Amino acid sequence: MKSYYVEPASKNISTYKMDFFRQIGRKPIRIHAHMHPDIEVLYIINGEFLISCNDCKRVVKCGEMVLFRSNTIHEISEITNGGGYYYVLKLQSSLIFDVNVDGNTSNYLLPLLMFTDDSKLVWSKEECDANGLTEIFNNIIKEWKGSKYAKRLAIEIDALRIFLVVTRDIEMCSHTANSKTQKHSKLLTEKIYNAIEFINSNYNRDITLADCAKAISFSYSHFSHMFKQVTGKTFKEYLNMTRINYAERYLLTTDIPITQIATEIGFNNIAYFSAVYKKQKGLSPTDVRKRIRDKGEQSTLT
Repeated sequence: MKSYYVEPASKNISTYKMDFFRQIGRKPIRIHAHMHPDIEVLYIINGEFLISCNDCKRVVKCGEMVLFRSNTIHEISEITNGGGYYYVLKLQSSLIFDVNVDGNTSNYLLPLLMFTDDSKLVWSKEECDANGLTEIFNNIIKEWKGSKYAKRLAIEIDALRIFLVVTRDIEMCSHTANSKTQKHSKLLTEKIYNAIEFINSNYNRDITLADCAKAISFSYSHFSHMFKQVTGKTFKEYLNMTRINYAERYLLTTDIPITQIATEIGFNNIAYFSAVYKKQKGLSPTDVRKRIRDKGEQSTLT
């Protein structure tokens, strides 16, 4: 196996679940073999590059886009004699998963996370022009260079648009894909979706990863790996996220005591509940209630 390193998360990835930057150098660019859990997209502006993803190699040039799926071993080498550069967009899969409008996000995410021999790796300039990717990237680059209000939000919205286009394109390609690969991907998607349904129905009980794996007829180790790959979170992290989202709803819309809320959503320890809530939402449950109370007093006075 080729040697590689695991790339640590950047500050932006850790804080915002997204990063966007330009890769350029005085000498020809050489990015050694590495991997990371983030989904990564390259948009080539100038020069030619040899890209490698697992055992697949391609030459890419100006106007083309590359998709490196989560946890793939990839490297990039500039073929031209310097002067080449490209933009890099990285997203945590959890950022896409958070946009769970119709409950089918796991279906959309799986093709962005799993790399097989017939997975699409490169989008040509003609494809990028036709499906709007070129325009979206130009918008992102313009925002990134500018200083408009809500710049990061604008980039995030366009980044999600890129993955919408890519997901639809992959879905179209899948109709001609190997039937065995399709069946395997469909099975995994259904399993993870069933796991999420199990969590949503039982979040207020003392459930474990083993309980969930058993409920969907998956082995413990395989389920643990696939769940993290699809959702970007461990089982415990996802369970706590679900619980905290319910807690937030109770805090904002009811007068139920904080200790009772903690118990009703599955936390037996109020201190642990407060710590998890603050880590996810930036405020403790007590601070949230205080802000609501202060806002109510202000409204009464005015």
